[in-house]
Amino acid sequence: MPKRKNIRLQHYDYSNAGYYYITICTRNRKHLFGSVIDGKIGLSKYGEIAERNINSIPKHMNMVHVDKYVVMPNHVHILLVVNAKPDVVGPRYIVAETCDILERTPCMASLQAKSKQTISKTIQQYKASVSRDSGVRGLWQARFNDHVIRDEADYLRIWQYIDNNSAKWAKDEYFTD
Repeated sequence: MPKRKNIRLQHYDYSNAGYYYITICTRNRKHLFGSVIDGKIGLSKYGEIAERNINSIPKHMNMVHVDKYVVMPNHVHILLVVNAKPDVVGPRYIVAETCDILERTPCMASLQAKSKQTISKTIQQYKASVSRDSGVRGLWQARFNDHVIRDEADYLRIWQYIDNNSAKWAKDEYFTD
């Protein structure tokens, strides 16, 4: 099996406080999450699951905040904030020692106690939750794309891109018929 090229920044600690732009694609860019009609995304049941799990990220990773996101037919874009302190940005949630079966949230307390909350761990948990909740095996591509946001101009450009993504779907690099 060929070795994959490491696309992460060398010598960068992805648990550092900061802003991160994440793109995660479905396997083979299959349209599972819905469709874009007249510039607006209509989510399928799988798209609704993907969106619900994005909104649940702070419940599982108390030092990670979702600043902006969009669920597209074959991918999601997420603007994540990793904080050095849990209460720096937005509301935070304490994870109980037991699972809430009704919300289908995994027990994360032991993971949080034992490891840093890195971008990779956050995305791994997100992808696993969406796959589990949807019942779809092989839902995601193996990797995800990340971009460390370096300044305010970079942040504003990415925020605007996410905000306009469904309106510009036909011109999107992930667009397929």
